[in-house]
Parts: sequence; C-alpha cells; structure tokens
Amino acid sequence: MALKDTFGVDRNKSDNGVWIVVDVDDEGKEVRFKISHMSPSNKKLTKLNAEVHKPYRRLGNNMSDELTDKLAREVFVKGVLLDWENVVVKKGEPPLEFSYDNAIMLFKELPTLLDLLALTASDFQNFKGDADAAKNSQAFLPTN
Repeated sequence: MALKDTFGVDRNKSDNGVWIVVDVDDEGKEVRFKISHMSPSNKKLTKLNAEVHKPYRRLGNNMSDELTDKLAREVFVKGVLLDWENVVVKKGEPPLEFSYDNAIMLFKELPTLLDLLALTASDFQNFKGDADAAKNSQAFLPTN
C-alpha cells in the first residue's frame, strides 16, 4: 500500500468536519460534535492559533495554566468545533444552543470533553476518505 493510502486525509472532511458521537441520551438521541481536523496542515487553525497567542508572546513559557487553558479553548472553539447536536449539560435542562459563548462555557465546565474532542480531531484516521468517524467514535460511548 502507498503512504498516501495510509496517511492521506480527505480534504473535504478535514476542512468541513466530521460528526463525532460522544454519548446517547435517555431518549436514544446521539450527542454529537462536528469537528474539523486539528493538524498543522489546517492553515486556518494555524493562523488562528498565532493570532490568539500574539498578545501573550512576551510571556513566553511564563503563561499561567489558567491562561493556557483559556487560549486552548478559544482556539478549539473558533478553529476546530463546527457544530453540535443534542448537547445537554445537566439532566432536565433543555439542549444547549450551539454558540461560541456556550462552547467556551461547556469546555470550561467539562475540560475532559474538550480533551476527548481535541484528541479525536488530531487523529487523522477520522478524516480519511473511507473513514466513518461516527462509527470510530462509538468507542467513546459508555458501556452501561
């Protein structure tokens, strides 16, 4: 097999995103996030990352953990996260509307969800031409 077959990604999936299922609610609805490929080949993301970090360059490696986390959330929400469906933060609440502010709040409250989605967005296998990211993400579902 050629390396392009092994490591190549579908540019459409990479740029326009894939749906990742992270849970199923009590009614059987999939909790899904649409994410683009988080990679150095994502030029929009690379540019955004530089813009977001530019005001803090003078700090170098002296940024606080809180600021580092804040900037990571901003870059992910603006550059990787494209949409979501059926996201409910607490049982009994209505689904959360997809917006920048809601996404920042969600990932601040649930940093492990951000970690999971960032890891998934970094995995080129989810953006291959023959990949079905939704099926690949089934491993994230709880097995109760």
